[in-house]
Amino acid sequence: MIISSDTPTRLTLIHRPVALLAALMAAAGLLVFLAGYNVHLGNSGRALLILLLILALLGPCLWFGMERVQVSFDATAGTCTIDIRRLTGSTVETLPLADIAKAMVQTHKGQSDSNDAHRVALVLGENRTENRRPLTTGYSTGPGAARAVDRINDWLKAQRGSARA
Repeated sequence: MIISSDTPTRLTLIHRPVALLAALMAAAGLLVFLAGYNVHLGNSGRALLILLLILALLGPCLWFGMERVQVSFDATAGTCTIDIRRLTGSTVETLPLADIAKAMVQTHKGQSDSNDAHRVALVLGENRTENRRPLTTGYSTGPGAARAVDRINDWLKAQRGSARA
């Protein structure tokens, strides 16, 4: 997630997996090329298998690749709005800022030597599994989730400090 707006009264983060979408499009293009090449060579069975593979992978790839999430913390309204847009439609969820205890990093362990993947989640109330609200469907590698969590927690802390003063 990247921070698109950061003011004392509003913090907005956006998740658009552009690199993932580009990689998925490149892989699909390569598979289409391989299918066409196999047709050219007369290997229609192999070409059909490659096209079936494309169809099987296309749905989940587009689901994750086309997801757009915008999270806006608004101190003036006292709300956190989570706007999710996918191929299947849009959803908007509004949470009271007072219900958000903190943000945290959720980690998916990679197999053996592979990198771990992370995503941002909000803790609503007590820090128990059922109270964690992930902001994205997928996980990604790199420090982006940790940076977003740090900024959200700092912003929430500043809001709670100014509310007491």
